[in-house]
Amino acid sequence: VQQYVVVGRGHAWCALETIPLEALYTQKFVMRSKDSQTRRWLESQLVKHGVMPEIAAEFDSPEALKQAVIAGMGITILPDYTLQLELQSKLLRALSLEGVSLNRVLKLIWNRQKPFGPITRAFLNHLADEFPALHNL
Repeated sequence: VQQYVVVGRGHAWCALETIPLEALYTQKFVMRSKDSQTRRWLESQLVKHGVMPEIAAEFDSPEALKQAVIAGMGITILPDYTLQLELQSKLLRALSLEGVSLNRVLKLIWNRQKPFGPITRAFLNHLADEFPALHNL
């Protein structure tokens, strides 16, 4: 799942499509809580590229992160599928990093000996709209 740098419409980068990695060095970030796997993954990716994020605030959900960015508390990094409404309404802008791909692999785990129930099948069908490979399950 491709991740993007997310800024609010009042941010200096709002008119841009891509930014250099070095631009992140001076930014304040709003992030998931420290115990979040998402946070651990993201910090490892940033550190790998020499970015030591300054954390302005921590939240427990993508929705809270989006609201914090809209309020101007900082920038964040999220997958675009969490941003559709805010991107359409131009409350947020999703930017790519020049020369860096923040692509996160997500995995589904299930018991092969137990067939999918109707709720699980409905969930997978919903996910398949974004991730077509799930149609093959």
